[in-house]
Amino acid sequence: MWAVVKLGVLFHLTYTCNQTKNEAIKSTVIIHQIQNRYKNDIIDEIIAFSKQVLHWNFRFTAHDLFDIDMSTFYLMLTSAATYLIILIQMDIAVKQNFKFSFSNTTFRIGK
Repeated sequence: MWAVVKLGVLFHLTYTCNQTKNEAIKSTVIIHQIQNRYKNDIIDEIIAFSKQVLHWNFRFTAHDLFDIDMSTFYLMLTSAATYLIILIQMDIAVKQNFKFSFSNTTFRIGK
Protein backbone atom coordinates (compact mmCIF):
# COMPACT_ATOMS: atom_id res chain seq x y z
CA MET A 1 0.00 0.00 0.00
CA TRP A 2 2.82 2.41 0.83
CA ALA A 3 4.35 1.77 -2.59
CA VAL A 4 1.19 3.02 -4.30
CA VAL A 5 1.24 6.20 -2.19
CA LYS A 6 4.92 6.82 -2.91
CA LEU A 7 4.36 6.13 -6.61
CA GLY A 8 1.48 8.62 -6.63
CA VAL A 9 3.62 11.29 -4.96
CA LEU A 10 6.45 10.65 -7.42
CA PHE A 11 4.04 10.85 -10.37
CA HIS A 12 2.53 14.09 -9.06
CA LEU A 13 5.97 15.66 -8.61
CA THR A 14 7.29 14.68 -12.03
CA TYR A 15 4.03 15.55 -13.80
CA THR A 16 3.94 19.00 -12.20
CA CYS A 17 7.56 19.70 -13.11
CA ASN A 18 6.98 18.50 -16.67
CA GLN A 19 3.85 20.64 -17.13
CA THR A 20 5.60 23.71 -15.71
CA LYS A 21 8.49 23.20 -18.13
CA ASN A 22 6.04 22.91 -21.04
CA GLU A 23 4.21 26.09 -19.99
CA ALA A 24 7.51 27.97 -19.83
CA ILE A 25 8.22 26.90 -23.40
CA LYS A 26 4.74 28.03 -24.49
CA SER A 27 5.31 31.45 -22.93
CA THR A 28 7.62 32.46 -25.78
CA VAL A 29 4.72 32.10 -28.22
CA ILE A 30 2.49 34.18 -25.96
CA ILE A 31 5.14 36.90 -25.68
CA HIS A 32 5.37 37.12 -29.47
CA GLN A 33 1.58 37.46 -29.67
CA ILE A 34 1.69 40.27 -27.10
CA GLN A 35 4.39 42.01 -29.11
CA ASN A 36 1.94 42.68 -31.95
CA ARG A 37 -0.62 44.38 -29.66
CA TYR A 38 1.47 47.16 -28.12
CA LYS A 39 2.97 50.35 -29.45
CA ASN A 40 6.59 51.00 -30.31
CA ASP A 41 7.52 52.40 -26.88
CA ILE A 42 7.65 48.99 -25.14
CA ILE A 43 8.29 46.71 -28.11
CA ASP A 44 12.05 46.82 -27.50
CA GLU A 45 11.55 45.60 -23.94
CA ILE A 46 9.15 42.86 -25.10
CA ILE A 47 11.65 41.71 -27.72
CA ALA A 48 14.47 41.64 -25.16
CA PHE A 49 12.30 39.68 -22.72
CA SER A 50 11.25 37.30 -25.50
CA LYS A 51 14.88 36.59 -26.38
CA GLN A 52 15.71 36.05 -22.73
CA VAL A 53 12.87 33.55 -22.29
CA LEU A 54 13.68 31.85 -25.59
CA HIS A 55 17.27 31.14 -24.53
CA TRP A 56 16.32 30.27 -20.98
CA ASN A 57 16.82 26.55 -20.38
CA PHE A 58 13.97 26.06 -17.93
CA ARG A 59 14.19 22.74 -16.09
CA PHE A 60 13.85 21.24 -12.66
CA THR A 61 16.82 19.27 -11.40
CA ALA A 62 17.82 17.31 -8.35
CA HIS A 63 21.00 19.19 -7.40
CA ASP A 64 21.97 19.22 -11.11
CA LEU A 65 22.31 15.43 -11.09
CA PHE A 66 19.29 14.69 -13.28
CA ASP A 67 16.22 16.45 -14.68
CA ILE A 68 12.90 15.94 -12.96
CA ASP A 69 10.32 15.33 -15.66
CA MET A 70 8.17 12.49 -16.98
CA SER A 71 11.17 10.70 -18.46
CA THR A 72 12.55 10.41 -14.92
CA PHE A 73 9.26 8.89 -13.74
CA TYR A 74 9.25 6.36 -16.58
CA LEU A 75 12.88 5.48 -15.91
CA MET A 76 12.20 4.85 -12.21
CA LEU A 77 9.08 2.84 -13.01
CA THR A 78 10.86 0.60 -15.52
CA SER A 79 13.84 0.14 -13.20
CA ALA A 80 11.56 -0.95 -10.36
CA ALA A 81 9.64 -3.32 -12.65
CA THR A 82 12.89 -4.86 -13.92
CA TYR A 83 14.16 -5.32 -10.37
CA LEU A 84 10.85 -6.92 -9.33
CA ILE A 85 10.92 -9.33 -12.29
CA ILE A 86 14.47 -10.39 -11.43
CA LEU A 87 13.49 -10.99 -7.79
CA ILE A 88 10.48 -13.07 -8.82
CA GLN A 89 12.58 -15.15 -11.21
CA MET A 90 15.21 -15.76 -8.54
CA ASP A 91 12.52 -16.73 -6.03
CA ILE A 92 11.01 -19.22 -8.49
CA ALA A 93 14.46 -20.66 -9.24
CA VAL A 94 15.28 -21.07 -5.55
CA LYS A 95 11.95 -22.80 -4.85
CA GLN A 96 12.42 -25.18 -7.81
CA ASN A 97 15.97 -25.99 -6.74
CA PHE A 98 14.83 -26.56 -3.16
CA LYS A 99 12.11 -29.01 -4.29
CA PHE A 100 14.52 -30.78 -6.62
CA SER A 101 17.20 -31.25 -3.97
CA PHE A 102 14.79 -32.81 -1.48
CA SER A 103 13.07 -35.11 -3.97
CA ASN A 104 16.28 -37.10 -4.55
CA THR A 105 17.34 -37.31 -0.91
CA THR A 106 16.52 -40.13 1.52
CA PHE A 107 16.44 -39.40 5.19
CA ARG A 108 17.72 -41.86 7.80
CA ILE A 109 16.86 -41.67 11.43
CA GLY A 110 19.41 -43.17 13.79
CA LYS A 111 22.45 -45.24 12.72
